[in-house]
Amino acid sequence: SARDPPCRRFSASVCSMASARRAVVVAVAGGLARGVEAQIVVGTSVPQCPGQGSINGSTDYPNVSYVVAQWNMPDFPAGPVQVLGGTVRTEMWGRAYFADRCTEGAYNNTDYLAMKLLGKRLTYTTDVSHAGCGCNAAMYLVSMKQSADKSQCDDHYCDANNVCGVRCAEIDVQEANKYAFHSALHTSWDGNGEAAGLGGWVRNN
Repeated sequence: SARDPPCRRFSASVCSMASARRAVVVAVAGGLARGVEAQIVVGTSVPQCPGQGSINGSTDYPNVSYVVAQWNMPDFPAGPVQVLGGTVRTEMWGRAYFADRCTEGAYNNTDYLAMKLLGKRLTYTTDVSHAGCGCNAAMYLVSMKQSADKSQCDDHYCDANNVCGVRCAEIDVQEANKYAFHSALHTSWDGNGEAAGLGGWVRNN
């Protein structure tokens, strides 16, 4: 549309992720949008347990641990995630999960947080001002606590697009950058889902 930014959707080669303060989240991630080409650089492992936080206004979840993924996809290393005060910062390719506890060197699906959100309000503040064209700063809900399969990423990760070899339903609360913001609903076998938002491209989400 006329309001879209002057950039090509599939031409991004560099993408810096923004800081993000999130009050309620199961998974946060930073990466390139589908269709964007990027070089894979194999590096060392990233810290798995960067810290703890709390969910403001909640007595049910006073202490939340953050668990960082080692693999963004099978054979594709994940980027680092930092916890600074109440802020979660995901770097390029980084992904983190909310959990009851974090144990360095071990991933257990029973450790992940399963929030009871029915009848409640989910609010958070995010800063995507450094996420440019082709970037996807995401915040989404998936059923990892119920995912007994360790997955090809070795951390029980699941989503509707079978990224790590395990499918589950997915609610994309945020798929965004500084030019666009989309939300989507997916059943476990519906990778495209039903999506809506502003800016960018939403078909075949």
